[in-house]
Amino acid sequence: MQCCQLAVTLTLCCRLKWMTRPLSLIDLMALVPFYLELSLQFDTHHHGGLTLRSLRLLRIVSFLRLERMYNAMKNLRVIFARKKEEFLVVTYLTAVVVLTSSLIIFFIEHVAQPSVFSSFGVCVWWSVETITSLGYGDVVPITSMGRAVGALLALWGIVLFTIPGAVLGSGFIEVMLEKQRAEEAEMYSMAMGGGSPINNNPQFVGNFSDDEHGHENSTETVAHTPISVASSSNSSTPRVAAAMRVEALHQKVEAIAAGQRHLEMHFRQQQQQLERLTRLLEVSLGVDATSVSPPPTRRNHEPEQHDLPR
Repeated sequence: MQCCQLAVTLTLCCRLKWMTRPLSLIDLMALVPFYLELSLQFDTHHHGGLTLRSLRLLRIVSFLRLERMYNAMKNLRVIFARKKEEFLVVTYLTAVVVLTSSLIIFFIEHVAQPSVFSSFGVCVWWSVETITSLGYGDVVPITSMGRAVGALLALWGIVLFTIPGAVLGSGFIEVMLEKQRAEEAEMYSMAMGGGSPINNNPQFVGNFSDDEHGHENSTETVAHTPISVASSSNSSTPRVAAAMRVEALHQKVEAIAAGQRHLEMHFRQQQQQLERLTRLLEVSLGVDATSVSPPPTRRNHEPEQHDLPR
């Protein structure tokens, strides 16, 4: 009973969690106007009905779910998460530059053009236009100081907006390098994983004679030599990874050769034991043949002693 209650509780919690997700709420907001129109019978030309119908545009946001299917979008999300501090610094610098330039241009141009640079908000709009190299031409400084400020602001905008591109580029490079290193590490682990089947098979382990222990220890040392793995994957390159794979293959070949020598030694020992057993059998059979002699046979024409006449 408790297990059933726990299962029901977990199911309800999972469903509530799914219902409270942002994309699920957007779908709900997009579906609500349709059912409201059906229930309340709004006129399509009515302002309220058009407003409700316009909420259907929120369904466009549901296309954001496609980002889960593409690795590029996943990489972009990872990059933004990692480079969050850099983007915050760029945003902070942009806000400082825009506010400072707006304040300066307001005090310079408001005297010469009170109708154009009429408020601080207009100056902020001009700063954003200039720093983004947009230049609608609706607000233009006419004084020398104002034009100098505009030129400096435009140059600073070029420098400022190259920083996010550089940050994104470095983030993409880091992600791609990490993926490449992960693939190389996986290939390397596949190349050296599992060990040699000869070394792991218990039938190749046997008791050898005293004169063969030294050779056995040397072969076991070669067969069980651990393969050193690079301590840090940050310095790995394709050439280094290829060299590591070649080294792993060489060590596997050495392990197989050591196992083959192990087998030959084992077979040689068995052959020697069989030869010893054969000699022992021959010796034992020869001793029995000499020690146990057959009784002498009597001739037919010789009479027995008790049959002789007295």
